[in-house]
Amino acid sequence: MVDDARIPPQRAALGSLLEVPGLRERLEDAFAGELCSRLPRLVPAAARLRRLGVRTSPATVRAIVAEVHPLASSAVVVGAHEAARAARAVEHRLLAYTEGEELPQVVVADALEHLDHLLSALTGWRSAAGAAAV
Repeated sequence: MVDDARIPPQRAALGSLLEVPGLRERLEDAFAGELCSRLPRLVPAAARLRRLGVRTSPATVRAIVAEVHPLASSAVVVGAHEAARAARAVEHRLLAYTEGEELPQVVVADALEHLDHLLSALTGWRSAAGAAAV
C-alpha cells in the first residue's frame, strides 16, 4: 500500500491496484499491444511533420494528436512517465493547430523535439512490443 500522504488519492489507488497479482503484467502487455497499433500510424505522421514542417496538413496534425493522447494516459499507468510527459507535451503543442490554423516553425520544432523524446522513451517498450525501430 502507498503510504505517502503527498500522493494524490488517484495515484495511491493505482499503486494499490498494481499490487494485485498479475495485473501489472497484463497492463504492460496491453500497453505493448497499444504501441503495436499506434506507432505504425504515429511514426509516419511524425515523419510527414518533419518533412513538411509548417506546410503539414491539419489531418496529419490531428493524426499525431489522436495517437499521442491515449499513449500519454496509458504510459502513466505502466510507469513510463518520461514517455507520458513527452506525449502530453506533443499533444499540448499541436492541439491548437488541428483545424487548419497556420503552423508556426517554432511549434513544429518543439513538437518534433517532444516526438523524438517520446520515441526515445519508448525504446524498450517498442522492443518488447516488436515494433519496428525508427
